[in-house]
Formats: sequence, C-alpha cells, structure tokens
Amino acid sequence: MEWLRSRIARGFQKVEEALTNHAFFQKMRDRIEDLLSLGVSLDERMISQALLESKNLRSFGLRIRKEGVDISAENSLGDWIEVRLVPMPPRFAPRGAKELAFSVIPPERVNDETVRNMVACLAAFVARAIWGPFAKIQSGDVPLVEREGSQLRVDLQTMAWVKKFAGAPGGALIVEALRLEAIQLRDGALRLVFARPWLTHHQYEQ
Repeated sequence: MEWLRSRIARGFQKVEEALTNHAFFQKMRDRIEDLLSLGVSLDERMISQALLESKNLRSFGLRIRKEGVDISAENSLGDWIEVRLVPMPPRFAPRGAKELAFSVIPPERVNDETVRNMVACLAAFVARAIWGPFAKIQSGDVPLVEREGSQLRVDLQTMAWVKKFAGAPGGALIVEALRLEAIQLRDGALRLVFARPWLTHHQYEQ
C-alpha cells in the first residue's frame, strides 16, 4: 500500500511540475485560479438557453431547486414530460474519465429520448462552462449519454472539441487542472465546484 501511495504521490508531483512550468498554463493561470477559487454558477436562464438546443423539444419550463432540476417539457409528438434531474458526484479521474451523471426521477423516464437529449445538452453546457474559456468550441457538439440503472451518465470526452482540446499539450494541462469535484444545487442555480489538489498562488511565486 505504501508503494502505491508513493507512486501516486510521484505522479501528482510530475503533473504539478508540468502545470507550473508549461508556458500555455502560465499564461492562463490567473483565469484558472479564479475558476478553482470561485467555482462557476449556472443560473436557470443559462440552463434554459442550453436546453433550447435539445432535439425533439417543442417547449419546456425549468426550475432549479435544492432537490434537483425540475423540468416540464413537451416533445415534438405533443407528449408532456415531468422529470427531475439530480446531479451525482462527477467522475473526473487524473488522466482518465471526465464524466457527469444525473439521477432521473421518476426512474421510468431514464429511457425517454427527450430526457436523454436534455441531459446531453445540459452536460455539453457544463463542459463549455469548464473548458470553453480556453478552447475553440464546436457548435452543436453534444456528448454520448448512457444509462446506468436509474441514472444517465455522460462522457464529456466523446465531444469532438473536448477530445481535440484534451489532445493538445496545453489543453491537456488545463483539462487536468480543472477537475470538477461537485455540482451543487442552489435555489435558481447550479454551482460547479473544482478540486484543488496542488494549485495555490504561492506555488507560482519565484
């Protein structure tokens, strides 16, 4: 176990050194620090704007409460859908998965195409909020959505612009630095909270 801890610690140290020394990261570090320190707040208006891109959606209403994101929607067939999406802990592994998950209430809506499309658009908007300030975004690009029990899980790296950004040296460093730790529910907004494993201002002082 000590050997494994030592390997992990050395791995984090190498990433830290790369982050603090890479020229691209140095140029962007203040903006990254702001995101790490303050997080990002996505209000109902912003989320509603994102859902307008959802396929087969004729109209909808949205409220963000402490219990979840409540959506009343009409699809292109004229069917009405009442659903609550509850953000689950993200899976942002170092050099690994970059996934979001939403619990679907009621669970029988988890296979509904309209719900899956809305989750895809919501996840795409979260990705733009995280990495968009640093990357060239491809309009209309949405991630793949898969069912996991009563949850819908989204792999953000299935979006073309995220894959391209993460494949570039500077972009890869940004993707690893901005590790989403939680999506918190507030009345009227979602708050993105980031982990801070290494980065603090004093680390950049010469």
